[in-house]
Amino acid sequence: MIHILSIRKGKALYFLLAAILYNIFSCADNIVHAGQKEVEEQLKAVFLYSLSHFVTWPETVDNLYHSFDIGVISSNTFKKTLQQAVERETRHNKPFKIRELGTTKTVHPEDYKIVFIGSAQIPQWLKIREIFRQQPTLTVSDNRDFTKNGGMVTLLYKKERITIEINYKNIQESGLVISAKLLRLAKIVGQ
Repeated sequence: MIHILSIRKGKALYFLLAAILYNIFSCADNIVHAGQKEVEEQLKAVFLYSLSHFVTWPETVDNLYHSFDIGVISSNTFKKTLQQAVERETRHNKPFKIRELGTTKTVHPEDYKIVFIGSAQIPQWLKIREIFRQQPTLTVSDNRDFTKNGGMVTLLYKKERITIEINYKNIQESGLVISAKLLRLAKIVGQ
């Protein structure tokens, strides 16, 4: 059975575009002087933040904590970029909190709503992916094989654009519900 969150026509897409444009233009001076890698990281950070508005977590998980925690295994520059993107932002009146993801022994998937694994850290993901299987934690990476390796969402940067790939089966198994608006924008795999 497919569960798709119904959202008024255009509202979700408008919100995503508004969030992206706001974050890009609020950092306009930095982007003008930034290289391609910095622009790529800024776009990924904004998309990662925006994903939180297109996913619904089970109510028991959503009400469990006082902050919206994103676990990160990536470069320090990406962590800083993501921190800037979510600074002073909230989801359901909960502030975003960026946290370093621990090792296999210290990782508790219930502590995170979203986990981002940088492409260079995929070997670490392969060690911890079973911990996140069928857990209500959205797993995201910029590695092109991520959705084939147990991940849920891949953000690919190509020709100054971000494309989204979603493993729908992995999301369904986790108990998360993803917006139909986001599904229309993404390449769907694992159905």
